[in-house]
Amino acid sequence: MVTQRSELQMMLSTRKHYDDLEYAEPFTEEFLDEKSRRGDPLADRVLEQLSEDGLLGGAWRDLIDTVVEEAESQGGIYQEFMDVSNTVPDWVNFDKMVPAQRVIFTRIPNTLYTGMLSFFGGALIPSALSVAAASEFANAGPPRLIESGTFILKPALGVEPGSLAHYELMRVRVIHGAIRFFMNQKRGEHPGDKLLGDNEYVNQSQMTYFLTSFSFMHLRTATRMGIILSDEQLESHHHMWQYMGYVLGIDEDLLTENLFDEEVLAHAMLKHEVDPELTDGAFVEMLEEVIGGMLPKWKSAKAKERSLTEMKAVILYAIGEDVICGWGLSFSDPELRAALRRAKRRIQITDTIQRFKPNEIAQFNIVKWQFLRGRKKLLGTIDTTGGEDTLGEISESGEKGPVVKKLETIISKFEDASVG
Repeated sequence: MVTQRSELQMMLSTRKHYDDLEYAEPFTEEFLDEKSRRGDPLADRVLEQLSEDGLLGGAWRDLIDTVVEEAESQGGIYQEFMDVSNTVPDWVNFDKMVPAQRVIFTRIPNTLYTGMLSFFGGALIPSALSVAAASEFANAGPPRLIESGTFILKPALGVEPGSLAHYELMRVRVIHGAIRFFMNQKRGEHPGDKLLGDNEYVNQSQMTYFLTSFSFMHLRTATRMGIILSDEQLESHHHMWQYMGYVLGIDEDLLTENLFDEEVLAHAMLKHEVDPELTDGAFVEMLEEVIGGMLPKWKSAKAKERSLTEMKAVILYAIGEDVICGWGLSFSDPELRAALRRAKRRIQITDTIQRFKPNEIAQFNIVKWQFLRGRKKLLGTIDTTGGEDTLGEISESGEKGPVVKKLETIISKFEDASVG
C-alpha cells in the first residue's frame, strides 16, 4: 500500500539547484545585507558590561554562569538579558513542540546522523567557516562545530525557561557575543575579515543560515534519505527551532510561521551566504578531521574510511554538487553512489523499526540519556568543559590553528576571483 504524501512532505522531498535559487519578499538581498551588518545588541551590551566589570577571565562556556550570578547581585543589563531570555513570546506553544521532542527520543541515531551531516555540510562554507576560525583564533578551545552539531539532541527534554536546552541556548548566545567582542578588537588581524568586509562576526544573517540548517535543511535531508515524518512532526520541529532561534537572539523578522515560509528563507539564505566558486577541497580535509575525530576509536581504519565515505556521500546528497562543487566530490564516483545507497538503506530500515515501537524505544532512550548525563556526557556529546577556553591573547607561539590555515586557502581563492 502506497501512502499519499502531503504537500509539505512533497516540498521537503525535492531540492532546488543553486542556479534556480531566488530572493523573495520579505527576504530580499538588501534586507539580508542589512542583517549581515547587525550582531546581537543585547548580548553585545552584556559583553561590554562584563569587560567593564573585569569579568571576562576564565572559560567562555562559563560566562553565562557569571551573567546569572551578576543578574542576582547587581541586576542592570545582566538582569535585562535574563528577563528577555525567560520571556516567552505569545506565538510560542510548548505543547506543539512535543511531537518533535518525541521524535528525537525515538529515533536518536537517525536524528543525530541526518541533522549533524546537514549542519556540517552547511557549516563548511567560507562565510560560516570564518566564525569557526574566529573561535579558534580567539583561543576558544574545543571545536565549536562539533559542539554545535551535537546540540541537535538537547531539546528532547524540553526548551522551556529553566530547562537544560534553554540554559545552553543562553550560553551559546553569550559565546556568540564573546566572539564578536574579541574579534572586533582584532579587526584586520584575521583572514576572515576579508570575507566579511564591513559585516559583523556571528551576524544575524549567519545565525539565521545556521537556524535553517537545523530546521528546514535537517528535515529536508531526513525526508530525502527516507525517514518518514508526519506533518504534525514536521511542523512541531519547525516551531521548536523558531523559538530556539528567538532565545539565541535572532531577530523575530527572521523567524518564520511555517515550513513553507522557511523554505523561501532557506533558499534566500543559501543564495546570500554561499558562493559555490569559493568552495574548496580544503573543506573536505576539515570534514575528515572533524567527523573522523568523532568516530569510535575501536573502529578499524577500514571501517572508519567506510563511515567517512558514507558521510561525504550524504552531505553531497543533502547540500548538492552544485553548491559544494569545489569539494572535488561527485556522484560520478561509483564508490560515493554505493555509499549513499548503503546509508539510505540503513536509515530506512532503522527508521521503520524505530517507528514500530516508539513507546518502548523512548523509555529506553530516556533512561540512557539520564545515565549518560550523570556521567557528564550527553549521548556522545564531546566534553567541552576542559581546555584553555579563555578570552586571552593568541598563543605565545603565534601559530595558526588548522581552521585558520584552511580559511586562508579560501581567502586566496576569493582574492583571485575578485581580481579577475
